[in-house]
Amino acid sequence: GLREASPTASLSTLWTALAAALGAFLGMTFAASRGEGVWDTAVVGYLVVIMLSGLLLRRGETVLLACACVSVTLAFVWVQQTGRAHYAAADALITCRDLDSMIVGVTVLVLGFSAYLEAANRELRIKNLAIESAVNAMAMADLRGAVRYANPAAVALWGYESLSEIVGRDVLSFVTSPENAAAVLAETARSGAWRGELIARRRDGRTLTIETTTSLVVDERGQPVCLLGTFLDITERLAAQAAIAEREHSYREIFNSVQDAIFVHDPRDGAFLDANNAALTMYGHDRDAIRALSIAEISAVDEGYTQERALGNLQRALAEGEARFDWRGRRPDGETFWCEVRLTPSSIGGEGRVLAVVRDMRAQRAAEAAVRESEEMLRTIFDASPFVMVMSGMDSRFVAVNQTFTSFAGLSAEEAVGRPFAEIGVWRNEEHGRALRAALDATGRADLLPMEARDPHGQVHHGECTARVVQLRGQPHVLTIWQDVTARRAAEFALEQAVKRLEATNAELERFTYTVSHD
Repeated sequence: GLREASPTASLSTLWTALAAALGAFLGMTFAASRGEGVWDTAVVGYLVVIMLSGLLLRRGETVLLACACVSVTLAFVWVQQTGRAHYAAADALITCRDLDSMIVGVTVLVLGFSAYLEAANRELRIKNLAIESAVNAMAMADLRGAVRYANPAAVALWGYESLSEIVGRDVLSFVTSPENAAAVLAETARSGAWRGELIARRRDGRTLTIETTTSLVVDERGQPVCLLGTFLDITERLAAQAAIAEREHSYREIFNSVQDAIFVHDPRDGAFLDANNAALTMYGHDRDAIRALSIAEISAVDEGYTQERALGNLQRALAEGEARFDWRGRRPDGETFWCEVRLTPSSIGGEGRVLAVVRDMRAQRAAEAAVRESEEMLRTIFDASPFVMVMSGMDSRFVAVNQTFTSFAGLSAEEAVGRPFAEIGVWRNEEHGRALRAALDATGRADLLPMEARDPHGQVHHGECTARVVQLRGQPHVLTIWQDVTARRAAEFALEQAVKRLEATNAELERFTYTVSHD
């Protein structure tokens, strides 16, 4: 009745209540048989029992115990009122002078034993609550592989609603590969434990990757009792790891596909933490070797490119957000080369780093040197040409003029550059200028067009103009070459006049010869 009235009461609590009631009952019986006060004995017994239960039991169980004692007492009063004949047997049994001490001792022993059982039962309840409330899924199966228990986390992990849907089923039915699960059970039975990953199938058919740990549970004699398994869903973790690995692969591909050298530096001491393939090729070291070197060991230290100077640049990049400068690198064979370095602070894996993008300037410096040499050669040709040569924009403003032009126009290059043709007034005939512009607009070139020019003294010079539209620094410009043909024209005119005179003389001679021969 007590068990049904209070389903939450433990079995040890019931034993404690019955033992206390029995102790009080025997105490009152013994007191009655000797003519002593029943109620005095009962009150003392109750006080002892209630105080002990208050220390050892929960509040509800203490109340339950007190109710049991009161119930036994009321039963005793009822029996006492119906007649003392019922106590004859008790009187015959009570023959020992120290029976009251014995009863108290037995009562204390029963209470102690009950308290021990209660403590053990409480520990089991705590363990059960821990398993029930565990975040990780846990399940137990018998030695044949039939599920006997699963905590709520395990029930939810496999997508079921209640434990009853799982209990009794074979553990092999919860995975996609029964063969693998059977091998796991065999290994657990053989070695006592197993840990690894299994592919689980939920109730809705969805699959999960489960990190599984199985153990063989044995009793105090070492005999197998059941199988215990703990399960952790690592599906999302594996997906995240795969995504991280994919990003790392993509990063590494990009990192190594860049043509410029890239170094990852520790900002504290400038140590090399990583380098791409271009950096290894540029400096002639493998990745492990480069990580063991300092910045000074791959720099032209004897030219002033030292470790201290490099660390100063790192600190400047950290302070200003970026640092750009030229540097002299050194290869293992001693070859030094110019490079352009850009330092940028960054965070990699939550750690502060400095990225160094290094561009090999050897080809660029060689190209620049070639361009300078070519420009010098062209400038020499430009200035040494006996013809007037000018470079102008599409707006007819002078960009460059050679020495022949400055000599003819009576202007220095500084006075001419930036000014338009019309302002200088060199070209005399506007019609010739329009013809030149029309040819350039139509075909981008003009060949041997007549062009008259006036020198500072006002003398008109006849010339022939050749022009081309060319690209200069990515912009269209007009290169114009003008040849003064005044002297040639004069010579041609004199020659023409001489030819005419010669022809007239020949004609006169022919007439004279004809007349003489006729005569």
